[in-house]
Amino acid sequence: MPRYTKHALEDFGEYILLTNFNNYVDIFCEKFGVEKPDYTSNMRTATADGISIINFGMGSPNAAIIMDLLSAVSPKACLFLGWSALIALIMMLCGAVGTGVLPAAYFGIPERFSVFAAALFNAALGVALFRDFR
Repeated sequence: MPRYTKHALEDFGEYILLTNFNNYVDIFCEKFGVEKPDYTSNMRTATADGISIINFGMGSPNAAIIMDLLSAVSPKACLFLGWSALIALIMMLCGAVGTGVLPAAYFGIPERFSVFAAALFNAALGVALFRDFR
């Protein structure tokens, strides 16, 4: 972790937020009143109140690396903040409305339920997490 984040293992909280957007790190810093990290590390990181946020960047290799690196910290919980739920919900709505944007073959009944469930699950986790920040 120190190589990629320029932070010692002891600097990380027991709860980890993962993102691939620098803006989320900045919002976290503003919310908790901590200094925003500079852009010299490969993975921008900030910690406050036992919670660390890590911007692991883009791509499958970085996602694999951060999952491996997290084993050194052994967090109690980890949550990914991203656009996955929004994209899934938009795709589900496109299929349900039948706008013709995507082929109808991609949207069967089971797929609609699974996508809707994934979007609701991410939304519920996000609401619960941010309610606890207050």
